[in-house]
Amino acid sequence: MSRGLTRILTARQSLLDLRSARCEALQRFREYARERLGDFVANTDPITGMRIVELSAEGNRTTGELGIVLAFFEGTRLRISVDQYANLSAEATLPEALPAIARVLDVIVGMELDRAELVYEPVGAPVGTRKTLNLADVLDRLIDHAAAGVEEVLRFALAAAPPSPAAAPSLATAPPLSAVPNAAPQRQAVSLNVA
Repeated sequence: MSRGLTRILTARQSLLDLRSARCEALQRFREYARERLGDFVANTDPITGMRIVELSAEGNRTTGELGIVLAFFEGTRLRISVDQYANLSAEATLPEALPAIARVLDVIVGMELDRAELVYEPVGAPVGTRKTLNLADVLDRLIDHAAAGVEEVLRFALAAAPPSPAAAPSLATAPPLSAVPNAAPQRQAVSLNVA
């Protein structure tokens, strides 16, 4: 009976040690991402006031779950996490940011925060197949996606603008409503042209 208890306690302690090591690796990944995306974390979007990239940790200390989340202001997210049983996972709202992953095996961050890698088993590959993904490439894909999305919004806005600045009223040339005698307050259509 006591031998079974020893086996149980030994296995649980080993699981706890593995989970702690993986949580530490995720915290190092967070520091790596903060170092690599420093300008993105420090700057805010002038329209929404949100940080360009929000870098956060979420989870439940009681159960030992931890997730590191990178959330771009336009909605793109990357989450790498460990659950209470020390299982790692990675997901992104941008499908092409990550390959098809059957199981995340490890997160490796260089001692000098100079590199970060995700070791995984690809979907459909024979069991035991290991591949390594450079997380800098994933961050670059997410940044490119966010930049392309913002540029697309600008192109759309410019395409909808009138052909010449003289053809449309602007805030500077529109008469104030108070200058029109006996005018009831009403909404006025105004076009902002950005050249």
